[in-house]
Amino acid sequence: MLEKYFIVLCTAALLSAEGIPEQQERIIGGDYVPIEDVPWQVALLRNEKHFCGGSIYNQRVILTAAHCVKGKKLRGLSVRAGSALKNFGGQLVSVDRVILHQDYVSSTDTLENDIAVLFLASPLELGPTVQPIKLAEESPEPGTNVLVTGWGALHDRPFLFFKEILLRTILTIVDRNECFEAYIADNFAIPVNATCAYAIGRGACRLDSGGPVVTLHPQRLIGIVSGVHTCAGELPEFHTDVAALKEWIINTVETYYRHK
Repeated sequence: MLEKYFIVLCTAALLSAEGIPEQQERIIGGDYVPIEDVPWQVALLRNEKHFCGGSIYNQRVILTAAHCVKGKKLRGLSVRAGSALKNFGGQLVSVDRVILHQDYVSSTDTLENDIAVLFLASPLELGPTVQPIKLAEESPEPGTNVLVTGWGALHDRPFLFFKEILLRTILTIVDRNECFEAYIADNFAIPVNATCAYAIGRGACRLDSGGPVVTLHPQRLIGIVSGVHTCAGELPEFHTDVAALKEWIINTVETYYRHK
């Protein structure tokens, strides 16, 4: 079962409800990052309780992982922007609509097109702590360093150690073929539209799902935290490849506003 191998980076309750790979939600081996350094980061909240991360695409659009919001009712769903504290400060805005990728697949052997677009009920007020991030034009090359941020678990098991403050860590993109070979032994196929990243003793964990993966120079959204075998374990974690799905993102946003 996929749940045996993966932490899809949401709460255990949300994961088991969807029957998707076990995902983890917190940064392991990271340090505090001021929201001014990553103003595109948002916390996804359900009934004002954090369960995933997201990235600001524009004042009314947030990008996150499909597995974070699949099957979730809009009532009580909101985002907090402009704060390094997941449950306090910044701007709290309700989500008006959720659109999942039409080819999103979550099964026991893969997790394809793990991306969703959230449309907010009212626009965010942009400023030093609230800013959109540009999308990557190309998929990252192996050896590229990327920034991963979130409010997820600090340890693998048990998932009992969570902090209120936003954390960051640096991972390195690894060769996709090597990543594929590492996972195929567990009968899991790395998604077609995904990249892999790794660092010894560091990485995303439970509740980091849906959060941003960003290149350093220039700062571009290269990925969305999706899944991992074990938090900061021996295998790379994998992220939804934003460059590969850029056209879908743009078309989804444009179509929504065209028919609104």
